[in-house]
Amino acid sequence: MIVTSRDPHMPPRAYYEQAGGLFRDMTIHDFDLLRFFLGEEPVEVFATAGRLIDPPLMEELDDHDTAMIFLRTASGVQCHINNSRTAVYGSDQRVELLGTEGMLQSANRRPHEVRLSTATQTEAAAPYEYFFLERYEEAFREEISAFVRAIAEGTPPEVGFEDGHRALLLAETAYRSLREGRRVRVEEVGTVG
Repeated sequence: MIVTSRDPHMPPRAYYEQAGGLFRDMTIHDFDLLRFFLGEEPVEVFATAGRLIDPPLMEELDDHDTAMIFLRTASGVQCHINNSRTAVYGSDQRVELLGTEGMLQSANRRPHEVRLSTATQTEAAAPYEYFFLERYEEAFREEISAFVRAIAEGTPPEVGFEDGHRALLLAETAYRSLREGRRVRVEEVGTVG
């Protein structure tokens, strides 16, 4: 599984001061996503990160703006997450799952799918939707509707505290890997359930 998650621009300094770091703020959504798709928990994490977009600010705040995280599940499934705080072409959010029977891809969204080909360019297209608010507007509405339905019907939510806890555990494991420069087993950092 490959998850690409790149924001269109760096957030303001005040955001970084409260966000908790790249893995807890941005990558945590990718950890959650891969858990959903895989249906099994990663058991091992290796993370590398850089201060490539705004090195002075990232150094001052002890944060990173670019990262690659590699995860492995107990059954051997390999996952790669690629993060960047800046992709000047818009919000770059993609997922690819490759298996023995084929491949599933979720590509970036555009305002429309018109493409232009001429003698000097091929398949020129509209830029990606610029930010996550546009990209996930429909999903946010469905999340709120599911929450309201769960309350109204008295049923447990599809996603709960434990899902957030497990994603945070992966973020903390990634931080340990980054600090120690090695693959880290999730159980070294904490337990779930």
